[in-house]
Amino acid sequence: GVVTVTGGTWASSVGPRVGEYGVGTLNVNGGYVVGSASNIGTNPFGIGTATVTSGTWASSNILYVGYDGTATLNVLGTGVVTVGGTLSQGAKGTINMESGGALSAAQVLLSNTTTFTGDPSGTGFGTITAASTLTYGGVLGLNFGKLYDEGSYSLFSFASLTPSGSFASLFSTGTGAGSAYDSISFTNDGFGLWAGTASNGQTLSFDEATGVLSFSAVPEP
Repeated sequence: GVVTVTGGTWASSVGPRVGEYGVGTLNVNGGYVVGSASNIGTNPFGIGTATVTSGTWASSNILYVGYDGTATLNVLGTGVVTVGGTLSQGAKGTINMESGGALSAAQVLLSNTTTFTGDPSGTGFGTITAASTLTYGGVLGLNFGKLYDEGSYSLFSFASLTPSGSFASLFSTGTGAGSAYDSISFTNDGFGLWAGTASNGQTLSFDEATGVLSFSAVPEP
Protein backbone atom coordinates (compact mmCIF):
# COMPACT_ATOMS: atom_id res chain seq x y z
CA GLY A 1 0.00 0.00 0.00
CA VAL A 2 0.86 3.68 -0.14
CA VAL A 3 0.91 6.14 2.77
CA THR A 4 1.46 9.85 2.14
CA VAL A 5 2.01 12.24 5.03
CA THR A 6 1.58 15.95 4.30
CA GLY A 7 1.26 17.45 7.76
CA GLY A 8 0.66 16.80 11.43
CA THR A 9 2.25 13.88 13.29
CA TRP A 10 2.03 10.17 12.51
CA ALA A 11 3.37 8.23 15.48
CA SER A 12 4.10 4.50 15.53
CA SER A 13 5.13 2.70 18.71
CA VAL A 14 7.32 0.29 16.72
CA GLY A 15 7.61 1.05 12.98
CA PRO A 16 6.75 2.30 10.56
CA ARG A 17 7.59 -0.75 8.49
CA VAL A 18 7.48 -0.03 4.78
CA GLY A 19 7.20 -3.07 2.52
CA GLU A 20 7.13 -5.58 5.37
CA TYR A 21 5.63 -8.55 3.50
CA GLY A 22 4.65 -7.02 0.14
CA VAL A 23 5.11 -3.78 -1.73
CA GLY A 24 4.89 -0.63 0.36
CA THR A 25 5.51 3.08 -0.19
CA LEU A 26 5.87 5.89 2.32
CA ASN A 27 5.87 9.50 1.09
CA VAL A 28 6.67 12.21 3.60
CA ASN A 29 5.77 15.55 2.02
CA GLY A 30 5.45 17.45 5.25
CA GLY A 31 4.65 16.90 8.89
CA TYR A 32 6.37 14.53 11.26
CA VAL A 33 6.63 10.73 11.19
CA VAL A 34 7.98 9.20 14.39
CA GLY A 35 8.75 5.62 15.36
CA SER A 36 11.23 3.41 17.15
CA ALA A 37 12.43 0.36 15.18
CA SER A 38 11.73 1.42 11.60
CA ASN A 39 12.21 -0.81 8.57
CA ILE A 40 12.09 -0.49 4.80
CA GLY A 41 11.95 -3.84 3.00
CA THR A 42 11.59 -5.89 6.15
CA ASN A 43 11.21 -9.50 5.03
CA PRO A 44 12.81 -11.39 2.10
CA PHE A 45 9.83 -10.78 -0.20
CA GLY A 46 9.19 -7.24 1.01
CA ILE A 47 9.80 -4.30 -1.31
CA GLY A 48 9.72 -0.87 0.29
CA THR A 49 10.30 2.68 -0.89
CA ALA A 50 10.37 5.71 1.38
CA THR A 51 10.72 9.23 -0.01
CA VAL A 52 11.14 12.18 2.31
CA THR A 53 10.72 15.40 0.33
CA SER A 54 9.89 17.75 3.20
CA GLY A 55 9.03 17.30 6.84
CA THR A 56 10.80 14.82 9.10
CA TRP A 57 10.98 11.08 9.63
CA ALA A 58 12.45 10.38 13.07
CA SER A 59 13.29 6.90 14.35
CA SER A 60 14.42 6.88 17.97
CA ASN A 61 16.22 3.53 17.86
CA ILE A 62 17.07 2.06 14.46
CA LEU A 63 16.25 2.39 10.78
CA TYR A 64 16.91 -0.60 8.53
CA VAL A 65 17.14 0.17 4.83
CA GLY A 66 16.72 -3.34 3.47
CA TYR A 67 16.55 -5.55 6.55
CA ASP A 68 15.99 -8.75 4.55
CA GLY A 69 14.05 -7.33 1.63
CA THR A 70 14.56 -4.75 -1.10
CA ALA A 71 14.54 -1.13 0.03
CA THR A 72 15.02 2.39 -1.28
CA LEU A 73 15.32 5.50 0.86
CA ASN A 74 15.16 8.84 -0.98
CA VAL A 75 15.96 12.02 0.95
CA LEU A 76 15.56 15.21 -1.06
CA GLY A 77 14.28 18.77 -1.07
CA THR A 78 14.06 19.88 2.53
CA GLY A 79 13.45 16.36 3.80
CA VAL A 80 15.04 15.29 7.09
CA VAL A 81 15.60 11.75 8.39
CA THR A 82 16.98 11.32 11.91
CA VAL A 83 17.89 8.08 13.69
CA GLY A 84 18.69 8.06 17.39
CA GLY A 85 20.60 4.81 17.11
CA THR A 86 21.75 2.94 14.01
CA LEU A 87 21.07 3.51 10.33
CA SER A 88 21.75 0.08 8.84
CA GLN A 89 21.84 -0.45 5.08
CA GLY A 90 21.27 -4.06 4.05
CA ALA A 91 22.55 -5.96 1.04
CA LYS A 92 19.49 -4.93 -1.00
CA GLY A 93 19.13 -1.43 0.39
CA THR A 94 19.71 1.76 -1.62
CA ILE A 95 20.06 5.27 -0.21
CA ASN A 96 19.62 8.25 -2.54
CA MET A 97 20.55 11.71 -1.32
CA GLU A 98 19.67 14.86 -3.25
CA SER A 99 20.56 18.48 -2.63
CA GLY A 100 18.94 19.80 0.52
CA GLY A 101 18.21 16.37 1.96
CA ALA A 102 19.63 15.60 5.40
CA LEU A 103 20.10 12.14 6.92
CA SER A 104 21.64 11.74 10.37
CA ALA A 105 22.20 8.91 12.83
CA ALA A 106 24.38 8.02 15.78
CA GLN A 107 25.81 5.05 13.86
CA VAL A 108 25.83 4.86 10.05
CA LEU A 109 26.55 1.45 8.52
CA LEU A 110 26.67 1.34 4.71
CA SER A 111 26.91 -1.88 2.73
CA ASN A 112 25.21 -1.48 -0.65
CA THR A 113 24.59 1.50 -2.98
CA THR A 114 24.56 5.09 -1.74
CA THR A 115 24.15 7.89 -4.29
CA PHE A 116 24.41 11.67 -4.11
CA THR A 117 22.78 13.87 -6.75
CA GLY A 118 23.93 17.44 -7.16
CA ASP A 119 21.48 20.30 -7.41
CA PRO A 120 21.25 21.50 -11.03
CA SER A 121 21.57 25.04 -9.69
CA GLY A 122 24.91 24.09 -8.20
CA THR A 123 24.07 24.76 -4.56
CA GLY A 124 25.41 21.43 -3.38
CA PHE A 125 24.51 17.89 -2.39
CA GLY A 126 22.60 16.20 0.40
CA THR A 127 24.50 15.22 3.54
CA ILE A 128 24.74 12.09 5.70
CA THR A 129 25.81 12.89 9.26
CA ALA A 130 27.20 10.34 11.73
CA ALA A 131 27.60 11.15 15.42
CA SER A 132 29.65 8.22 16.72
CA THR A 133 30.27 5.59 14.00
CA LEU A 134 30.58 5.72 10.22
CA THR A 135 31.33 2.53 8.33
CA TYR A 136 31.77 2.78 4.57
CA GLY A 137 30.84 -0.15 2.36
CA GLY A 138 29.22 -1.02 -0.92
CA VAL A 139 29.26 1.45 -3.78
CA LEU A 140 29.20 5.25 -3.87
CA GLY A 141 27.41 6.88 -6.81
CA LEU A 142 27.66 10.51 -7.92
CA ASN A 143 25.04 12.05 -10.22
CA PHE A 144 25.54 15.39 -11.95
CA GLY A 145 23.32 17.65 -14.03
CA LYS A 146 25.69 20.63 -14.36
CA LEU A 147 29.37 21.55 -14.39
CA TYR A 148 30.96 22.63 -11.11
CA ASP A 149 33.62 25.24 -10.52
CA GLU A 150 36.62 24.51 -8.34
CA GLY A 151 35.36 23.73 -4.83
CA SER A 152 34.48 21.14 -2.22
CA TYR A 153 31.27 19.68 -0.81
CA SER A 154 30.72 17.57 2.31
CA LEU A 155 28.80 14.41 1.45
CA PHE A 156 29.42 12.88 4.87
CA SER A 157 29.65 14.94 8.03
CA PHE A 158 31.23 13.77 11.27
CA ALA A 159 33.01 15.49 14.12
CA SER A 160 35.92 13.73 15.80
CA LEU A 161 35.23 10.15 14.75
CA THR A 162 37.44 8.20 12.34
CA PRO A 163 35.45 6.41 9.62
CA SER A 164 36.06 2.71 9.08
CA GLY A 165 35.68 0.44 6.06
CA SER A 166 35.88 1.59 2.47
CA PHE A 167 33.72 1.76 -0.60
CA ALA A 168 34.33 -1.04 -3.08
CA SER A 169 33.98 1.35 -6.01
CA LEU A 170 32.74 4.76 -7.15
CA PHE A 171 30.68 5.51 -10.24
CA SER A 172 29.38 8.68 -11.81
CA THR A 173 26.59 9.67 -14.17
CA GLY A 174 26.37 13.00 -15.92
CA THR A 175 23.50 14.32 -17.99
CA GLY A 176 22.81 17.57 -19.81
CA ALA A 177 25.28 20.26 -18.78
CA GLY A 178 26.98 17.74 -16.50
CA SER A 179 27.69 15.21 -19.22
CA ALA A 180 31.45 15.77 -18.84
CA TYR A 181 31.20 13.88 -15.55
CA ASP A 182 29.57 10.79 -17.01
CA SER A 183 31.29 7.44 -16.46
CA ILE A 184 34.43 8.77 -14.77
CA SER A 185 36.93 6.05 -13.93
CA PHE A 186 37.73 6.48 -10.23
CA THR A 187 40.70 4.81 -8.57
CA ASN A 188 41.56 4.48 -4.89
CA ASP A 189 45.09 5.36 -3.81
CA GLY A 190 44.91 2.67 -1.12
CA PHE A 191 44.29 5.18 1.65
CA GLY A 192 40.68 6.04 0.88
CA LEU A 193 41.28 8.87 -1.59
CA TRP A 194 39.33 8.27 -4.79
CA ALA A 195 40.11 10.34 -7.88
CA GLY A 196 39.16 10.44 -11.54
CA THR A 197 39.36 12.75 -14.53
CA ALA A 198 36.28 14.10 -16.30
CA SER A 199 36.14 14.51 -20.06
CA ASN A 200 36.63 18.30 -19.65
CA GLY A 201 39.93 17.68 -17.84
CA GLN A 202 38.71 18.39 -14.32
CA THR A 203 39.83 16.10 -11.53
CA LEU A 204 37.13 14.92 -9.14
CA SER A 205 38.14 13.38 -5.84
CA PHE A 206 36.40 11.94 -2.82
CA ASP A 207 38.28 11.53 0.45
CA GLU A 208 36.85 8.89 2.77
CA ALA A 209 38.83 10.37 5.68
CA THR A 210 36.97 13.68 5.45
CA GLY A 211 33.78 12.75 3.56
CA VAL A 212 34.45 15.57 1.10
CA LEU A 213 33.93 15.62 -2.68
CA SER A 214 36.24 18.05 -4.46
CA PHE A 215 36.42 19.53 -7.95
CA SER A 216 39.60 20.92 -9.44
CA ALA A 217 39.59 23.98 -11.62
CA VAL A 218 38.64 23.48 -15.25
CA PRO A 219 41.92 23.42 -17.24
CA GLU A 220 42.56 26.34 -19.54
CA PRO A 221 41.96 25.45 -23.21
